[in-house]
Amino acid sequence: MTPTTLHPSQACATGPAGGQLLAGLAAGCRGWMHTGLTSRSEKGLPIAWLWAWLRACWVVCLCLPGSFMAAHAAEVAVAECSVPNRGLALASTLFTWLDPTGQATSVDARKKLAKGAFTASSTDDVSYGFISGALWARVELPPVDSNCYTLLVLEQPRVLRVDVFDPTTDGPRSILAMGAALPFNERALPHRFPSVRLFRTPSEPLELLLRVQSHASVQLPFVLHTEASLYANAYSEQAGMGIFYGVVLALVLYNLSMLIGVRDRTYLAAVAYLTALGMFTLGFMGHGAQWLWTDSPLWQANGLAVLIAALLASALVFVSSFLDLRHHMPRLDRAMWALAGLQTALGLAGLAGWVQPAIQILAVSSLAAGAMVTAAGVACVRSGSRPARVFLLSWALLILFGITIPLSSFGLLPRTLFGEYGMQVGSAAQMLVLSFALIYRVNLMRTEQIVLEREAERRASREHLAVSLQASLDERNTILDNSLVAIAFLNLKGRLVWGNLALYEMFRLPQGTGTGESLEAFYLSREAYLEMGGIVTEAIARGDSFECERQMRRQDGTLFWASISGRAVNRNDVSRGTVWSVADITHRRLAEEDIRASLARQQELNQLKTRFVSMASHEFRTPLATILSSAELLQVYHDRLDPEERAATLTSVETAVKRMTRMLDDVLVIGKGDVVTNGCSPQPLALARWCERLIREVSEATPVVQGTRPHIRLDAPPDECLLDETLLHHMVGNLLSNAIKYSPQGGDVLLRVTLEPDAVRFEVSDNGIGIQAPDMKRLFETFYRASNVGQISGTGLGLAIVKRAVDQHGGTISVRSEAGVGTCFTIVIPQPDGSEAAAPAPTALVDSATAPSTTPPTHPTDTP
Repeated sequence: MTPTTLHPSQACATGPAGGQLLAGLAAGCRGWMHTGLTSRSEKGLPIAWLWAWLRACWVVCLCLPGSFMAAHAAEVAVAECSVPNRGLALASTLFTWLDPTGQATSVDARKKLAKGAFTASSTDDVSYGFISGALWARVELPPVDSNCYTLLVLEQPRVLRVDVFDPTTDGPRSILAMGAALPFNERALPHRFPSVRLFRTPSEPLELLLRVQSHASVQLPFVLHTEASLYANAYSEQAGMGIFYGVVLALVLYNLSMLIGVRDRTYLAAVAYLTALGMFTLGFMGHGAQWLWTDSPLWQANGLAVLIAALLASALVFVSSFLDLRHHMPRLDRAMWALAGLQTALGLAGLAGWVQPAIQILAVSSLAAGAMVTAAGVACVRSGSRPARVFLLSWALLILFGITIPLSSFGLLPRTLFGEYGMQVGSAAQMLVLSFALIYRVNLMRTEQIVLEREAERRASREHLAVSLQASLDERNTILDNSLVAIAFLNLKGRLVWGNLALYEMFRLPQGTGTGESLEAFYLSREAYLEMGGIVTEAIARGDSFECERQMRRQDGTLFWASISGRAVNRNDVSRGTVWSVADITHRRLAEEDIRASLARQQELNQLKTRFVSMASHEFRTPLATILSSAELLQVYHDRLDPEERAATLTSVETAVKRMTRMLDDVLVIGKGDVVTNGCSPQPLALARWCERLIREVSEATPVVQGTRPHIRLDAPPDECLLDETLLHHMVGNLLSNAIKYSPQGGDVLLRVTLEPDAVRFEVSDNGIGIQAPDMKRLFETFYRASNVGQISGTGLGLAIVKRAVDQHGGTISVRSEAGVGTCFTIVIPQPDGSEAAAPAPTALVDSATAPSTTPPTHPTDTP
């Protein structure tokens, strides 16, 4: 016999009972109506609708008259096909082909099947994840040896639509359909799993062609059932789900009561989360379509995205409230709220029609949400939150079981018991643990309430004390702000805590700025700041007050003198800070400095006067005595003296007069400041020739009272340099004169001139008496003479003149000396740009005497 599926005429004559007959009748009528609509509505002609209604009316008229009679006949004539007690799974016979466009007809699918385009499915895994378009499936029913009927059940309530095609015809008609997109009453049995009733006649194995569409992930666990086997398998599952829904409802009511009593928003979040969990479970497991929205296939098809979004968003909100992330982890809290908002938007997008992309993104976002919640729980546990430990345990249980749903949705896990009921198992475990966490939270809240009440009392007391203290502070600030002295309060680290108005005005700061800042910016340097800090720290540590006068800097960079005094607020506890008073004493310091400068000038004048009087009384007495004695000799013994003696006497008078003249000239040079006021006018000067002339002049003009005249040697190049001859005469001439005078034992005096790329160096050295170390600091003072000059004549003006001449020339002078060994003066005169001296030529050596010198002599100073 040719195997066939159920036709409308057969639906009226077969069935196990009257109720089943009517169900078959209704299913057949709706199948024919749907077939007419789907096969002709695409043409867009009104006649398609008319044709569908005519066919539906024909079926009803044909079936109704004999329905009661056929019911009793069916009970006797047609039995249920024989299937195992748990049903017959068809996964081993399942072959599939994906139509990505969704436009292929059954004819196209049969052609693909004939060409072997259908692929076999694993017997253990019928998950295909999310699909675009349509999925065509081929299953094979086992043979039967008598007329019977069976139920083709899809044990997955979330598939949108499954069309069953007649295997005996080549047309594109779908004789039966099932799935979430159809009203619940079109199912063969009132069960959460979609099903259709198939009538079988004795035949070989029957091949069925199925077209599957779904927005959610596709799983095709097709099973042949009888009514008894279907309800028997569902009994234990219904009992477990009933317990689950009862627990959820009980927890919702419990949290509502706690919300009313405690008024904590965490319980509101818990109610929202539990409600969303219950509604999601109803929709996900198919119980919602069975009990709540039986006549709303649109919600059954599109509402799953809303239920998923509501569950994920409410879970994030509950976690944020339970762990108080707004205060402990504000960034993560904002991220959770943003993700919850995104999930809500995705749910609304799914309700509007974009179901599949919304569910896919929601499935991915559930993993991100799990990571966020886990991170928040771990962080709170590390911070010491005891309720967070219980929460983390409950969340771990939920993730352990619930993660199987998104993994199964993407086809990453096979369809297993945990894949179907993982969320329920995990949620039950989570709610069981969270119930203890919420009870513990209530106890903590009670304790916190008591603490808050006590804290409120203390806060009121502190506020009263703060008001009194503020009044005292305002009074103090008013007094201090009207003080003419700047007052500052510093903490232990030297940071400004408070300052009065005079302080900000003194340092030119905007009032109120600088609080908490270091005062280092008001010191002249960091070294001065650190030095002051060390001294202050020692004084404060001893419990002493500190006073000093120091120059400081205002914010605009101007300097001023300040009188600073400070002490610790509490000598027994220096950590409480220090209080300081600062007074601007710039005018006083300037007046004191003027007085000191005037006093120093007066003392200097007095010293100069004393030294001048001492020098004049000493140095002028000798030549005057010589002149007087010579005059007396000439007057008394004029007739007795021979011409040579008279000439010698006149010569001594002339020498004494010249000596006095030179001394007066030096005094005039210093007094009039000729070296400074005449300026520097460099002119080309032949060094060797000029030095020879200078040596002759100085040798003739410098007497040696006793001892041996030293030998003067010259080492100078013949080149020309730009020098002021007058200034140079003051510099080198005085140094040569001193070298001769202060070398009473003779020896060598060396004048060495060296040309450098940008300067001329003069060195005058001797082997004379040298200079003692205490006299080195005062060499260039006027009227000052070294302590070891003895009876050697001098005015103390020579080196002062040298120093002024060197300064006028823009040069430098340095001295090396050792008492009893000799002295060496070095003068470096810079040359103007573009007039660099040429490379040294062979030097000329000139001696005033022929005594050789083996070592460079050093140079004495004229320190009268």
